[in-house]
Order: sequence, then structure tokens, then C-alpha cells
Amino acid sequence: PTSQRSLARLLQASSNQKILATHSADVVGAFPPECIASVRVGGKVVQPAANFLSNEERMVVHWWVRDKLEPLTARRVIAVEGASDRILVERASDVTGRNLDRLGISLVETDGAGDMGAIVKLFGASGFDVPMSMLIDKDATAATAGKLGVPEADLEQHGVKVSDPDLEGEYVDALGADVVWAAIAASKLFSNNERANCATSGPGGTRTAEDVADFCRRKKNGYKVRAAMAVAPLLTDVTARQVASVERLLTEITSP
Repeated sequence: PTSQRSLARLLQASSNQKILATHSADVVGAFPPECIASVRVGGKVVQPAANFLSNEERMVVHWWVRDKLEPLTARRVIAVEGASDRILVERASDVTGRNLDRLGISLVETDGAGDMGAIVKLFGASGFDVPMSMLIDKDATAATAGKLGVPEADLEQHGVKVSDPDLEGEYVDALGADVVWAAIAASKLFSNNERANCATSGPGGTRTAEDVADFCRRKKNGYKVRAAMAVAPLLTDVTARQVASVERLLTEITSP
């Protein structure tokens, strides 16, 4: 892979144009999106226009979409807000018999809903024109609707599924606060000092569903991702379908 990236840099630095046919994600990822032409079934070629991304969007794409090849060859792209969402969506798809690889669906994670606009431009109609779905938290609905140019109330009709209030809140409701906390307590992913940071605002000093969800959604020190890793093995065919926004997403993308 390092040699392939070095080759790509050498080719970019040369003064004349070259056309490469490649299946290397490392070569594809080394070039700006407008230098990439995707050849689809039937010989259709899709290439974005020059300068279709702003400088800020170009930076997002460069740092957060390292593997541009897989989404370009996918039947559909699912964009999620981060690694914790990706972990849970992949697990839910597997245990419910809707494996994303088998379906030809590529999962792209961003660094939060603020980066969704760049992803939509890259893979949407103005870019490589790949069908897209998104999973966002409720607090990102207004911004996402603005980027898509649609009313908030119509987001679901445009492939955007909203976790209410977020994915942590939904999986705690689906599994139960006691079950989720037992998995976190048994996991070696958290120290005793870290687990002590969970509030106990329930009767008699018990942990409420909101206490546990609030602990799991903390981004600081990586709680959010580690909580997702601890919880993912708990998801079964039955419980995964009770995580409402993920179930709506997987149902939509597997419908005829």
C-alpha cells in the first residue's frame, strides 16, 4: 500500500496526463475526487465537475473518506456520524441477516453530522451519484435539512434516518439500562474510575436509562466508541430490530 501511494504521488507530480485503470483503494484515495472517473455497469462513466467541493469540504473528504473506491463501486452508501454508529449498524445488519457487504452497501463514517454536507456532495447527485442513506442524531436534523435543501419534516423521505435523541438513547431503551450497564461493568474497556463517572440519579442511588445513555454518549476520552464495542455483542435478531432508527434504515435499504 505505501508503494502504491508513492506511485500515485509520482504520477500526480508529472507534467502530462495519464489514465489509469485500478482497483487499488490506495491509488484512488491519493487523487482529488474530480480526477476520478467511476465506470459503472453498462459502461456509464461518472466524474464530478472540477472544483465541485469547497476547500473545507475537500479537507473533510481527504481526512475522513480514506477509502473512496469501495463507495464508488457500491450499490448504496450509508453515511453515519462516527465509529460508534458504524459498529452498531454493522452488528445490527449482521444479526438480522442483512449483511451490508452481501448487499453491496458501503458504510462511510464522518466526524459528526457537520461533515455530512461534504459526504453528500461527494457521493450525491453533484458528485459520483451513488444512492445515499444517512443516520443522524436528532440534534442534527436542522443542519442536515439545510445541507440537503429539504424541510426537516421530509428528511425520512430523502433517506435520512434520525436517532431520537441519539443512538445511545435508542439502544439503552431497546436493551434496558440494567443490561447495558452490566455489559459495561463486565467489560475491560472501562476502568473502575471511569465507570464511577456514571450518574446515579434514580431512586436509592440507582442508574436510570438517561444516566446510562449519558455515560455511553460521552465523546471525551472515547467513552462513546468503547460503549458501542461493549454493547454490540448484546444485539440479537430481536433486540437489534428494537433500535428504532437503525431498523428503519436497514428496512429501507433492503426493500425492493
